[in-house]
Amino acid sequence: MKKKSTPLLLLLSLIAAPILACSVPQMVTPIPATATPPHPTPTPELPAATPEPPTPEPPTSTPKPPAPTAEPEPASTRIQFEPGATSAAVSGSIEQNGVERYVLRASAGQMMDVSITSLNSDVLIDVWGADGTVLKRHADGRAYWRGELPSTQDYFIEAVSVGDETDYTLTVVIRARIQFEPGATSATVTGHIGQNDIHHYVLRASAGQTMEVIITSPNNDVLLTVWGADGVPLKRYVDGSPVWRGELPSTQDYFIDAVSVGEETDYELTVMISALESEPTRIQFEPGATSATIEGRLEQPGDSDRYVLRAMRGQRMVVQVTSAEWAVGIEVEGEDGSFWSVPFVESALTIEELPATQDYVITLTTAATAGATNYTMSVSISPP
Repeated sequence: MKKKSTPLLLLLSLIAAPILACSVPQMVTPIPATATPPHPTPTPELPAATPEPPTPEPPTSTPKPPAPTAEPEPASTRIQFEPGATSAAVSGSIEQNGVERYVLRASAGQMMDVSITSLNSDVLIDVWGADGTVLKRHADGRAYWRGELPSTQDYFIEAVSVGDETDYTLTVVIRARIQFEPGATSATVTGHIGQNDIHHYVLRASAGQTMEVIITSPNNDVLLTVWGADGVPLKRYVDGSPVWRGELPSTQDYFIDAVSVGEETDYELTVMISALESEPTRIQFEPGATSATIEGRLEQPGDSDRYVLRAMRGQRMVVQVTSAEWAVGIEVEGEDGSFWSVPFVESALTIEELPATQDYVITLTTAATAGATNYTMSVSISPP
């Protein structure tokens, strides 16, 4: 007999299927996951920049007034001296408060005079060197300047009006300096001078020197004016003499003008200045002595030696000199002007009573006819 088992088997299959499903792992084909895109991180928005305030335009400065146009420098007129001349003059017309400029070349050490004349004396002068050295300003109110030039260069002269329009005459004098050769006591210069013209000279000399000035010309119509830098006149040409001789009062420059009072002519100017006397030799007595003896020699006729000693009022002085042929003269002079002398034939000078306490100068001089002479001098001072 056939058993009916089909329904039972079907039931068991239904029961076992879930069990098996739980115990046998399922082979699941993974489905690739679609990656979820990450949420984008939001970029933080930068705060809107605060707009910078516009840089203010610098305030427009008040425009500067245009610089004044510089006054053009006045043109310089060059002053030229005629050949052999020592001065030049120019004339012109100047407007009210105007300026006229001149220029000339001169050398260091030259003495220059500048003067200007005008109707009302209201044109003055400025003087300065090309190196900027100011020699005179018109603000001093003077129309004249004199001085020794400091260097060789151009010098400018301005005529400055301080009044109304006017005419003027400007005169410039550059004096020729007379130089003596070493050891010489005289100098001669020659020149050619125009009618009624003046040539100007200057030389240095010392107080106490004797100066002789002689000028000669064919018709004796060139004369002399002589004065010192201190303004003291020694001779004026109006005296009509072409010669002057005298003792100079001070150590300074002396000015000599050759003044023509006739036609154009040549002239010769000679200046002689005596050599300065050396200081006298002081005589010293030995302690307790009342006399001293000195020996000397005079080389030429007219030569002299000078000595000095101090003596008291009321004392007696004896000066005795011995020499060949008694050719030496003796003079004694006191500071107060007292004076004694003996002729050449006498060998001794005695002063019985001295008039004052002072220095006394003893001068020994050879005769004009004597040659070189040796001498011995003895000086004695006795108590009063």
